[in-house]
Amino acid sequence: MADVKRFGIKDEGFLSGVLTNMQLSEEGLVLHESQSGGYISKVLDSTEAGTTWGRLTLKGCFDEECQYSIYSFATENDTVIYNNVKMDFDELLRSNDIAFAEKINVLKMAGAQVDVGLDDILLSEQKGRYFIFAIQLFSVHEAVIESVNVMFPKETLIQYLPEVFAFEDSGFLERYLAIFGSVFADRRDLLAKLPDYLDIDKAPNDILPVLASWLGIELNLSFWGPDRFRKILKMAKNLSKFKGTKQILEDIIEVYFGERPIIVEQFKWGKYKSVEGQKGCENLYGSSANEFTILIKHAVNEVVFLHLKSLLEMLVPIRVKVNIVFLDKGSFLDRYTYVDINAKLTDNQMGVTCDGSHKLDEDVALV
Repeated sequence: MADVKRFGIKDEGFLSGVLTNMQLSEEGLVLHESQSGGYISKVLDSTEAGTTWGRLTLKGCFDEECQYSIYSFATENDTVIYNNVKMDFDELLRSNDIAFAEKINVLKMAGAQVDVGLDDILLSEQKGRYFIFAIQLFSVHEAVIESVNVMFPKETLIQYLPEVFAFEDSGFLERYLAIFGSVFADRRDLLAKLPDYLDIDKAPNDILPVLASWLGIELNLSFWGPDRFRKILKMAKNLSKFKGTKQILEDIIEVYFGERPIIVEQFKWGKYKSVEGQKGCENLYGSSANEFTILIKHAVNEVVFLHLKSLLEMLVPIRVKVNIVFLDKGSFLDRYTYVDINAKLTDNQMGVTCDGSHKLDEDVALV
């Protein structure tokens, strides 16, 4: 089929046209409830005279009570006579002195195609180098225009039929085949986007869990969020290569919290000579060689703790116990407490640990 080109209008692209009672938001063009409004595109230039325009597709959120009409108009000239004055179409459409309804009337008088309540329109009757479309809406509830695509030149499946079907008066057959041609074009466009679905940076958010499952990673998208989720997917190679190592655990936690944790392993404190020091570390970090503790400098809720623990347990060897400790900004002496570099304890270690009543021993002092 012919090489199809398109004008795609969404997001900031809407600002190139004329907005009436509509506002641009993250979702698209928004018409607030119980209002009428509309949008008129700038003049779209195909750069080729005699262009036969193909399709216009509209994507948005409209309820059953929303009424909208789409006006489509192609012309060989980018000028128009208005009130006996020759004007550029863009100049007329952008004029603040001309009401929106009057601009729509100019398009209708010029021969614009009018379609009511349709989101996929064939433009086979529209022929000319320049193209303009307008959307007029009225809605009881909020309505959103997400994007508009205008495709050209016209595609037709009739060229693939035997020559006997390509007679001069084949308008009905051509329009009938255009239904199937539209379905084919949509499937072809979807296949053309397949590389983007496999690209971690470009894939839609709802595709990310599928990519993760292919890589053997079980993550909750709503918990991690799209940006963090993509970062972890990019780490998939290292997740497999360095699984069970300190490095990968630090990398994962850094993705979520933005800073690396402190990981305490037994060999780090197992060199304590004093019995009191050994016992204190065992109480804090465990006594088994198959156990380690991760200290994270953030206070979090139970949901974050459970999700993080579940992921980390998938990355450590079997029978290895992971202890996760979240450190608040303040220190509580009956919990994990770490003094700063400017804090000192006396040499007497009798009260390094708390007694049964959770009070410091009388032989301990802070200086």
